[in-house]
Amino acid sequence: MATNLSIHKIVRISLFDARQADIDLFINRYGAIMDPDSSETAELKIQFVDEFATEELDYLGINSVAFNAEGFYLLCQHNGFPIARIPMAQLGESCEIVYRRGAGYPLLTEIIKLMFLKSKYVPLHASAFNFQGKNILNLAWAKGGKTSNLLAFLKAGAFYIGDEWLMLSADGKKLLGIPYPLEISDWQLKYVPELKRYLSTSKKILFDTIHFLTWCAKLLRKVNSSKFLFVQLINHIDLKAQKLLKFKIQPQEVFRAQLNSPIVKVDKVFFTMSHNKQDIQITETKSTDIVQKMVAANGYELIGLIEYYRAFKFAFPYLSNPLIERYDELQTDLLSAALKGFPCYIVKHPYPCSLDQLYEHMHLYCLREFKRIQK
Repeated sequence: MATNLSIHKIVRISLFDARQADIDLFINRYGAIMDPDSSETAELKIQFVDEFATEELDYLGINSVAFNAEGFYLLCQHNGFPIARIPMAQLGESCEIVYRRGAGYPLLTEIIKLMFLKSKYVPLHASAFNFQGKNILNLAWAKGGKTSNLLAFLKAGAFYIGDEWLMLSADGKKLLGIPYPLEISDWQLKYVPELKRYLSTSKKILFDTIHFLTWCAKLLRKVNSSKFLFVQLINHIDLKAQKLLKFKIQPQEVFRAQLNSPIVKVDKVFFTMSHNKQDIQITETKSTDIVQKMVAANGYELIGLIEYYRAFKFAFPYLSNPLIERYDELQTDLLSAALKGFPCYIVKHPYPCSLDQLYEHMHLYCLREFKRIQK
């Protein structure tokens, strides 16, 4: 039995023998809708199985990947059993992926990005919002501040378009929001305390414990007791614990009323990054500079797929995927066309950054009038 879905009527997928939990996970993660037309036009078919009937496998690494005459497999990191068969050479074209039930959708986000790229939409590591009628696109390297920008303006009444990854058409006129989970850091709750109600009880306990350990570490540093093993251990735990002060929110929970019209045109483009100074700096830059930065940032976000692709090339040296091989080149061409004529800005801020100050510095740039230059 097939369940036919599409993402913005651009990427069409058919799920075969999927349980309701598999369907719900796909819809929530990618903002997909039921699409009966996909039954004949689906580029990607996903088949679910209880287990793979594989008698012979050759392994690459330990509990990582394997291959045989039937294909290339991803393995469970815990027991080494196959959890997915991925047709690496056909990704981006019409193909079939096989997943073991309960394994989730490994590599599917990266595969969907390839499918959008094939349809001349550039996948972007970014956030976006509508502020007083202007659609603002925030580009960034991982942990560069795109979610902070989004939260700063949502607090000021902006409307959510997307976070983590969005798709931009080659003409720059269509920005597609994907309702990917927002990752919220503990320090950001100081500025948007209303998000605390989405913290689970276990997360609240974890955060309180980490704050207590941090307080202990600061107190012990003051008495200059670093020579004691216990103090060194506390310092080590403190550094590790800071990375755990995060939680995820499904945008459907927070912005349910704002997810109905996720296709918009871009009005302004910002590239955000942190620096070692305590002020916020905004400078205008050329779109060509932003293009090169984003090609590098998007390539970084695709590292997981690239690592598996290298293993695939080892297993099948005479096969290749032209879309993956030319990923940077295709991105550069499409993004150059999409951002051509737009004034672009680089925002540098301290980390962590006051969301109130971030808004104060950026909002006037968002409202500036300009006419896109088309040559």
